[in-house]
Amino acid sequence: IDLENAKINILVLPDGRANYLITKAKPDTAAEKPSEAPSEFSLSIQHWNLENIDFQYFDAGAGTAAAFLGLNHSGSGDFSQDLVDLRTETNIRDLSLTADSVAYLRHKEFDSR
Repeated sequence: IDLENAKINILVLPDGRANYLITKAKPDTAAEKPSEAPSEFSLSIQHWNLENIDFQYFDAGAGTAAAFLGLNHSGSGDFSQDLVDLRTETNIRDLSLTADSVAYLRHKEFDSR
């Protein structure tokens, strides 16, 4: 999985509507009987890479804003076992976080190597 030079902006309005909610509402499925058989989930990703991503989030109802500018993240993982094997590296050129008008981080650099 590779993603390069993307700009992702998420906006949540005070009433909870978000710009990523783009599907039609599903009909009420409360009457459907759930399957009795347990499901087995298996997922293994050999490698993913996000390079030079600008991710911004603003939630008007919660008064929260976050900006991850120049995000680089790579990793691999095996999620198929009870114990998850996950390896990642992340660095962010410019990280900001505000909640309830308090700036917890302002234009900080982050590196997890």
